[in-house]
Order: sequence, then structure tokens, then C-alpha cells
Amino acid sequence: MNKYPIGGKIPLNNHRHVVTIMKATLFFLFFSILFSQASNGFSQETEFTLHLKSTTIKEVCRELERKSDYRFIFAGNANKTANKRIDVNVNSQSVEKILDELLSDTKLAYRILDYQVVVFLDKNKKIENKSEEPVQEQVTQQQKRRITGKVVDAQGEPVIGANIIEAGTTNGTVTDIDGNFTLQVEENAVLLVSYIGYLAREINTAGRSAFNITLLEDTQALDEVVVIAYGEQKRSAFTGSAVVVSSETISRRPVSNVMSALEGISPGVQMENSSGSPNATPSFRIRGASSINAGRSPLIVVDGVPYESGWNNINPNDVESVTVLKDAASTAIYGARGGNGVVLVTTKKATRDKKTSITLDTKLALSQVRQNDLYDVINTPGEFYELQYQAMYNYYQNVAGYNSYEANRAANESWLKNSDQGGLGYLLYTVPDGEQLIGYNGKLNPNATLGRIVTGTDGREYFQTPDDWVSETYKTGLRQDYNLNINGGAENLSLMASVGYTNDEGITDAAFYERYTGRLNGIFNARKWLRLTANLDMAVSEYANNIDYSNNSNNIFSNANRVAPIYPIYVRDKDGNFLYDENGKVYDYGDGTYNDGISRPINTGSNRLQEALIQTRKYESMRTGSKVAADFIIMPELTATLNIAYDQVDRRYITTGQPFYGSSNPGGTVSVSATKSKTMNLQQLVNYSKRFNDHNVKVTLLHESFDSNSYILSGSRSNMFNYFDNQELAGAITITDNDSYTRNYQSEGYGGRLLYDYKNTYNFDASFRRDASSRFHPDHRWGNFFSFGGAYLISREDFFKVSWVDELKLKLSFGQNGNDQIGNHRYIDTYSIENLDGEIAVTFLNRGNKRITWETRTAINTGVEFELFHGRLRGGVDYYNNKTTDMLAAVSVPYSLGYSSYYDNVGSMRNSGFEFDLRGDIIRTKDFKWSIYLNASLNKSKILELAEERKGETLYDLNGNAVASGYSSGGYFYGEGLEFRTWYLKKFAGINDEGRATWYVWDENSGEISTTTTYSTATYFESGSSQPKIFGGFGGSFSWKDLELTYAFAYRLGGYGYDSGYSTLMTAPYNGRTGYNFHKDVRNSWTPENKNNEFARWQYDDRYFTSASDRWLTKADYLSLQNISLGYRIPRNLVHRLRIEGLTVSAGVDNLLFFSHRKGFVPSRDFDGNVDFGYFPAMSRYMLNLNFKF
Repeated sequence: MNKYPIGGKIPLNNHRHVVTIMKATLFFLFFSILFSQASNGFSQETEFTLHLKSTTIKEVCRELERKSDYRFIFAGNANKTANKRIDVNVNSQSVEKILDELLSDTKLAYRILDYQVVVFLDKNKKIENKSEEPVQEQVTQQQKRRITGKVVDAQGEPVIGANIIEAGTTNGTVTDIDGNFTLQVEENAVLLVSYIGYLAREINTAGRSAFNITLLEDTQALDEVVVIAYGEQKRSAFTGSAVVVSSETISRRPVSNVMSALEGISPGVQMENSSGSPNATPSFRIRGASSINAGRSPLIVVDGVPYESGWNNINPNDVESVTVLKDAASTAIYGARGGNGVVLVTTKKATRDKKTSITLDTKLALSQVRQNDLYDVINTPGEFYELQYQAMYNYYQNVAGYNSYEANRAANESWLKNSDQGGLGYLLYTVPDGEQLIGYNGKLNPNATLGRIVTGTDGREYFQTPDDWVSETYKTGLRQDYNLNINGGAENLSLMASVGYTNDEGITDAAFYERYTGRLNGIFNARKWLRLTANLDMAVSEYANNIDYSNNSNNIFSNANRVAPIYPIYVRDKDGNFLYDENGKVYDYGDGTYNDGISRPINTGSNRLQEALIQTRKYESMRTGSKVAADFIIMPELTATLNIAYDQVDRRYITTGQPFYGSSNPGGTVSVSATKSKTMNLQQLVNYSKRFNDHNVKVTLLHESFDSNSYILSGSRSNMFNYFDNQELAGAITITDNDSYTRNYQSEGYGGRLLYDYKNTYNFDASFRRDASSRFHPDHRWGNFFSFGGAYLISREDFFKVSWVDELKLKLSFGQNGNDQIGNHRYIDTYSIENLDGEIAVTFLNRGNKRITWETRTAINTGVEFELFHGRLRGGVDYYNNKTTDMLAAVSVPYSLGYSSYYDNVGSMRNSGFEFDLRGDIIRTKDFKWSIYLNASLNKSKILELAEERKGETLYDLNGNAVASGYSSGGYFYGEGLEFRTWYLKKFAGINDEGRATWYVWDENSGEISTTTTYSTATYFESGSSQPKIFGGFGGSFSWKDLELTYAFAYRLGGYGYDSGYSTLMTAPYNGRTGYNFHKDVRNSWTPENKNNEFARWQYDDRYFTSASDRWLTKADYLSLQNISLGYRIPRNLVHRLRIEGLTVSAGVDNLLFFSHRKGFVPSRDFDGNVDFGYFPAMSRYMLNLNFKF
């Protein structure tokens, strides 16, 4: 546990106490909901107090909108009168009374339909003269007639619920689900047609009885509200940088977690898909790597609460939107945890609709390995033997000095020798007596037949023939997703419930994923001054991944690429029939049992496919989350909110080692670890919002505390009683290991934010937070973070009269936030207790440093956002410059001190770049629309400062010039002035006239550059950047009537990746390393006849050609087709008889294509370009989706 709690006080273990309070609160909340009587809605009952001087009628209505759910629509003929300036002083009045008074001395009238208020000019209205006595109203009944019509938007889609009012009267109706209406009106009547977010229209009915009416979007009325930290804000007033992804975009892809659907959609967000397993979650960075050593992961906030329970515990179908906050103006209020950006996830909530809506979404998908993820390797036994022969032949001729006859004979005699003699252990061809497998021409003997009978160590005969390791590794799997959502409520009560089920077989029998989710959301307007909200959710999942990732070079995926196509997977009798034992098919473990006692040189004594099937690596998880919120309306301008959130995840991880075959531990092994993680978040918010004439002010004050605790218990045993029936520790007798420990982390913060705008044109915001983190010493625990931002909507100025510009906004922000992802207990000495011959021994784990504190990011963001041509083209350009100071780094010290290093804040680095985002409708007609989007991000990460102790090496370029001082690690060089993770490798100089690889050497004394064939003497040089120059995505949609085709691509340009998988496959066999497959490019190796070929002479024991050098650096450009789908919305009249409100059918493909420099090289697997073939490859999914609405 931490020695020092926040503020120097002893932390309360109040989980149990708060959970009890939450349970009681939830009980009484839902008890009240179930037994409450339906009454007038919260918004409709609201009474308003307004005191406004010299304001307009429109501004009064805007203030009513802000304080309620009402939305006001002004008909075109009402706008002029609505700008009349007035004084308003009302106390606790309903909206009807306020409007009656407000419009009493004007020709304006209004009508309320649910939450829509239409204000229009009534020419027949008599302005009330309050000094006169009322007179009797005379009503003349005029002859009326019936008219019909349909209201659609610019795309021809029906506008449901549009208001149709006969001008000068209260006679009206609304459109139905197909946009149709019918109304009895007087002769020569004028219709007022309006709907929220559209420009109102006046339609003269004289001489007509049928109407087709098109409404155009009102871009100002559609001012989108975006989710920000601890609240919401109109996008037009937002001064920061953010990207919003809707549920519609997420739902198109068959994914287990939300983030997998965002690649290429969000500017500035770079994804790393290191695994294609069924439950894989991508890692991601926002605007580059902000640190060398500390964590670079953004803060995740779900429904306003920091979240640490894993993306897979959130059902993507429950997500309403995802907002990525990228600059300090939007993240500084999160203080020490917002330095790497913030991702806000908003889940679906209960609505106030009285009618219950039911949505059923089903997805079925077939999954296959994405073919571009597999290398082009030799796949026929004959060609492999030919290439193996060529390597041996060249060795015997060029090194051993044999003539061509002797070299041919020696190479053909090597097949069944041991690996240290170049042997393969297996000969799978039957060759006629007196003949050789490979002739003098280097080709397979045409008389050789595939398959050979051998004698096992048990004296029995077995038939050997090769198996296809790739096809046996991968399969076509089925993925199923079912999600049900029920939403509805009474006027003072709303409820939403959802359940989901996912089953994903994956693309290999060694992995699967299954998950059940449930969510319940309730909103209860208990009093005019109190609203209660409760969220309950649960996720139960099981995931098996029997692949050993501890050694990526030797799991089933690397084996599929690496094992030569001459080795059998299964054992067959002499007639070629599979052999079976009590565990199913008998697998060949390459230990010589079924091969004349000769072992397979690659993976001797093991069979990764068999082990992956009968061994276990299983993860079980159950997450429960709950959040209770109480909103207190103290006065219309002042509210207070209390949020209490509790999250618990119970995980269990089981691994077993099979006892039956190969060299596994006799009796079998079992390991079990159990983790219980609990997090508690408490928030208290106070919001004050007020409009003073043209000035609008909103102030937020907050206090937040976060407490996280994890308890881990693990153990291992061997000698299991029954391997298959009991995979618990109690089922084995020999204890090999046991351990337990706890982790805890607390943070606390106080903060505030000011949002201000003048005439909805000049916007300003400021935020401040004082934060503390338990990861630092009490003397350095508290820090201050802040931001300032401004936005100028120049398009709303009277002088700006550019008809084709709907909105033009200039913005600028500056601020600081932090990063405390440095691990626990860095500020204190920690030790490991060891067993030294039965005595207790203590060794250093970490040398503490009391001065250590968080990394600080100082960020500047400026940009422009625009909307043009009546909303047809939208976009923006941002420039950012983020500097990280007090960067965490390990400082090396002499080993004689008892430890090798300690951590200190000694470095700094900068991330800067541009982001471009463009979206628009290329074609937009009644029935057809073509929409596109394109985004691009240019980021440069540069190290500015390192500790003096870390500058012990000098980096040189190929001309011998010193480039930087710093240190090297893992093939990268870290130096002042360099890009983050610059490659530091020996430099390949080409192939000499003898077919040998050469590298460059720099002589420090003479300064001369020369070449050498001796790899060990070659010099390390600067070898280029691992970071992309530009990355992003593009896509769009084509829609025609009810049919829509969508597509999405992601791309990267620039930077280099190290293709270690390719270099492995290009390695010639050598002493102790045979039986490995080859890449097809070895066909282009140097020969005396083709000296210009790009690869070294193909020769046994010439291993250094493929040693680490820039020869294997590969351009990391790629283009990925993320998704393509075709959907059709079935006309309502065809499904209505089935009592279905709507049905959409769609089919699509996910991860279909991936284009890179070479097949098998997938740069998106690693941020920094270090790629091999031990990864779980990506899956291509062919999906069918049915979405029902009832």
C-alpha cells in the first residue's frame, strides 16, 4: 500500500459503506419509479423566472429553450417582429403565461405541440387594448376544404412530426411517419410548415389541394451539442479540438469493442492493432507519443466517470456516441490525468417518449484470416527441397571445395542428417533405387513420389506425408451478435433496458470469445427541484486464447509461416489412415518416435497446434457497474449534481500445460490467478447558467475523488490428478509457486470552468484544476492545471455577407495538463523478498525518488472550422504544439550501489502537427446522395532534452557527422533533437561481386567510411524514423431512396518498419537452424549468372545477411479497406402488417483488404514499426445485419 495518502491523511476504506448507500438509493429510486403515478412532465410543469432588460422576443425564447426541453420555431413572416426589443420581468410563471404576455401587443401568435413551440404572424389577430371593455366575439363559419400533402427534407426523406398550421388560426396537424398530412382549411388559406432544425415555409393553398413540400436545414438551428468534460456545449461555441463518432458509424462494424470501429474516422487518433483475436482491443494515441517511458494511453470517461474496466466490458450497441478530446482547452479540467487526451463515451439513455420503443439488432458474420496478413512462403514440398538443396550445394562447392558431382551427392545425402549437419530429419519423397531426389540441374526428380513409409522407434511402419500448416491453423468461424433495447416511460419517468449476447468462434480452434451484457437506465423526475438518475450495467465474458504469446517466434501463427512444408502434423499408419488415441488424432511431435528415431530440427518434441488445442489459457471476467446521480434545481439558473459511481471487475485466468506429449511437465501443470478490482468515483458539481441580454455565462465548480484497488492471488501446481476434468489447483499435488499482492491508486481534484459568449459570436472559456495523485510523495503531490480558449464566429457578424458561407469559426486555446501514468510507488524504495537457501533475502525492485512528479503537457491549439453551401461542405484545419516537460526517464547509476537506475523527471519532448478534416455531399438530390469524408494528420514527435546521464552515446549519419547524443535501446536511438524512436541499425551496403552481404564501417580515427563483409565490425548509424509522416482515413456513402452503400478506408504514409518476419524467412539454413520455411523472394538470390539480384548468395551457414540492419527496414505505408456495407430500409408499408415499425437489412465486409509494401508486413500492428509474424492476424468478416424496430 502507499505509505502516504492524499493530504497526509489515512485513507478511508469506505467501499462497503458507499456501496450500502448506493444499494439503498437504487432500491428507493426504482421503488418510487414502479409505484409512482403518471403526472405532468418535468419540463411542462416548469415555471420560469426571467428578468431581462432591452432584449428581443427571440432572445427570451432562446432563454426558455436553455432552461427547458422546449424548442422554438419562428415562421419566416414572424422573424422581423420577433426582433422587437422588450423588458421582461416574470416570477414563477408557466411558458403559456409568459408567451401570452410576451406577444400580447404584437401580431404574433404561437402554438405548442409537445415540446415544439411555433411562433407565427397572425394578421387577423387584434392587439389587445387593455383599457377597453371586452366585446363579444363574433364567429362566422366559412366554407372549408380538404387538402393533403407530404413534407420531405432535401434528400427526399419524410419529415415525421412536422407542424402544419393554417396561418392566423390555431387549426393544424402534424405529419405522420411517412411525412403525409391531411387538413381542413379555408379558401385561400396560407400554411405555415415548420420543424425543428429546418427553415419554416409559408405555402399558399389557393387553387390547389395537394402539396409536395421540401424543408431545408436551418444550419444555425442545427447547432450541434457536443459532449465535453462534465457537461455539454454547442459546437459553435466550442473553442477546443474534438471529434465525435456516432452510434450509427459504430454499429456498421461487427466488433467487440467501440475503439475498433474508430480507425481512420478520427483525425489525430492513431491505432495499433497488435492482435486480431476475437476480443482484441486496439491501443491508440492521440496526437503522438507524449512520453518516452510513462504511459501514453488517454483517459477514458464513460458517462462522466473515469473508467478503467476494459473496452470489452462495454457493449458497442449500448454506445450513443464517442467524443475524443485532443487539446488542453478541452482536457485541462481533468488535471493530472488528461495529458494524453480524453475519450468520452456516452451510453444510450432513457427517453421521455410515452410510447415504448423496442429495437432488436442481429448480426451474423463469417470470419476468415485476412490473406494479406500471411507472407508469401514456399508452399510445395518439391520447391522447398530444391531450395534447401541449393543452399547445401553452394556450401559444399564454395566452402568445402567439392566439385559439382561431389556437391550434388553430399547435398542429397543431407536430408536425414541432424540439423548441425544441415539435415532436415525428414525425407517425404519415395525415390527409385539408385536415383537422387534432386538432380544436377537443381530440380526435383520427376520419378519421385510424395509420401514415404518409415519405421518408428516402436518397430511399426508409418506413412509420412506433409500437411498444410496454414490451412490447419486457420478456419472459418461464426460470429453472432444479438442486442435488444427497450425504451420508454411516463411523463415523469423514463426507463431504458438493454441486453446483448456475443459469441465469436474466431479463426482458429485455439481461441473464442463469449459475452453477455445488460444495462438499465432510469430517470425519475421526483420533484420540480429534483431529478434522479440510475445506471446499472453488467458484463460477463469468457475468452480462450491458447496461443503462447510469451514467445511470439514460436506460437501457432509463426509456425504457420515458419515450418517447412515437408513436415506432417498428424501420424498415419502405413496405409495413410490417421491414427487416433484417447485424445483424438495422434500428432507428430517431431521427436523421432514415428521417423526412424530422427528428430525434426524445428520445434523438436512439440507440436504447437496440438498443444494449443489441449492446453488452456482461459480468461473469465464479470464486471458490475453502478452510478447514481441526483440533480438539484436550486433555481432556474443554479443546479447542483451529486454523482456516485462504483465499478467492480472480477477476473480469473487459468493456464494448463498438457502432460501427454513432447517435453511438457509429467502429470501436467495448472496455474490460476484471481483479480478483484474496485473503483469508486465521487463527484460534486455546481452549475450556474445565466443570460444577461447579449451575454451568456455558465460557471461550473467541481470536486472529484477517485479510488482504485486491486487484489491479486495466484498459484501454480504440477502432477494433476485428472487433466481434463479438473483444472483447479486442488486437482494437482506439487506446489510450484504462489503469490498475492495488492495495488491501489487514489486521486483527488478541485476545479472550475467558465464558459462565456457574447451574441453567440464571441466565445471564451477558462478552466482550472488543482489535482493530487497518490503516485507521488506528499511534498510533490498537488499540482495546478489550467486552460484558456477563444472562438470567433466571424460568419455571424453583420459585415460578413458571403452567401455561400454558412459558418466560419476561428479558434485558439492554450493550457496545461498532466500525466501520472508512471506506475505506483516510484517515490519510495521497494524490495523483493527472495528465498536464499531457506533464508530471507531482500533485493531492490525500485530505488525511490521523493522529488518525482507528473509529466506536464503545455499545449497550444489553433484552427478554423467552416460550413459552406447550405451545409453541403463541412470541415476544419487545426495546428497544435504540445510540449511535455518533467518527462519521466530512468537515470543509470553504477551497479555497485545495488541497483542499476532510478526514475527522475529529467526530459522533455514536443509533438506538433496539423490535422485536416473535410466532409460533404458531392451530390444531393431528392432520391440520390453521394457523401464523402477525408481526414489527414501530420504529427512530428521530437525529443528536446535528456538527462546528462542518458547521453553516453553519439549517433552518426552515413557521412560520419554527429547527429545527436543520447542512448540506444531495442534498435532505436533516443537523442536530443531526434524524432521519437529513430532507427539505430547497422547500414547495409549491398551485395559484392562474390554474392556476399556488405555493411558500412566508420573509422573514428580517420573519419573514413568503408564496407565490410564481417557483420560484427559494422557500425551503427542513424537509419530513419519509425513514425508516420501522415495518417488518416477517407470514405463515404452512396444512397438512393432506401438503399445505401457505405465504405471506409484507413491509411498511413511515411516512416519505416522493421520486418523481422521477412528477414527470418529470407535466412538461409545454418548450423543448428534447419527445417524453417523460406520466403519466395529467395528465388531472387545472387548467382554467378545473375549478379544484379538483390539478395545475397543462397548458401548454407551464410547467416549474417539477415542479421539486424536497415536492409530489413521497410516503408510502413499502408491502405486498409476497413469496411464496406450495403443496406436497405424495407418500406414501412411492407412490414407494417407484421407489426414492425421499421426493418433494415444490410450486408458488409470488415477488414477485407490491406495493402502494404509486401504481403505479410502489417505496419498497423505496432506504433513504432517493429513487426514480426507471431501476431494473431486480422480477421476478415462477412456480415449480415437485421435491425428491427417495433
